[in-house]
Amino acid sequence: MSPPTFLRWRTLIAGLISLLMTIVVIFTPGASSSALTLQNGTNSAAATDTSSNWSGYIATGGNFTSVTGTWIVPQPTASDVSTADAAWVGIGGVKSNDLLQSGTEDMVDRNGQVTFLAFFEMLPNAARPLPVTIQGGDSVTASVTEIAPEQWQIIFKNNSSGQSYARTVQYHSSLSSAEWIEEVPSTGQQLLSLAQFGSVSFSAGSAFQNGNQQTIAQSNAQPVIMVDTQRQPLATPSDLAADGASFTVTRSNVPSSPSQPVRRRHRGWRY
Repeated sequence: MSPPTFLRWRTLIAGLISLLMTIVVIFTPGASSSALTLQNGTNSAAATDTSSNWSGYIATGGNFTSVTGTWIVPQPTASDVSTADAAWVGIGGVKSNDLLQSGTEDMVDRNGQVTFLAFFEMLPNAARPLPVTIQGGDSVTASVTEIAPEQWQIIFKNNSSGQSYARTVQYHSSLSSAEWIEEVPSTGQQLLSLAQFGSVSFSAGSAFQNGNQQTIAQSNAQPVIMVDTQRQPLATPSDLAADGASFTVTRSNVPSSPSQPVRRRHRGWRY
């Protein structure tokens, strides 16, 4: 499939250049710079696994060739600083430097203007917007699936509007993990302030692990809490629901200020 034309994004992206997004796992001191050290074996929101920019569930152990999830795009509130948050599903990035992902991002400027984007990203390449219109309250579904060796299909659908987009890409993946994540993005210099997004509800989360389709629970995914530099929780995942495929990430009232990431790669938008 040939790449789509993103000319209509130029004006929008140029105006958002200060919010260039990097979606790379950045772990707090005490954890490995390239992998999260799991400290328990329970799917509990009381887990001590923490990250400075991720909150949600991560599955490791075995080869992962597909991940999917559905969530409700949040409607963040304004503050006196520019803020952002992103929700996505992905393959890799926990125990490796590769990461293939697709999701949504919300950006709020100081005047309270909210911009919504759908995107996909293949590290180390830049994130790219998808030609799907989204807004707060929309239900969206994203999936990343290996359809042949090093050939992947990315499917993104706005369930509320019916608009969808599919693309096939070439990518070498370690297949080492699957993720369902709410994140604070970063610029090329620092983490942005995390938006007051309220909560993000994920559902229908599943992955193909060692050739078998598994729910988040069946994949033995572990929760991770996003914390600030003082280790105060910024965003916390709930326990998994009875279906093993649903959970909610809730934003705390702790203010989030831009901070230097533990580990950074500059990506930026391409258009």
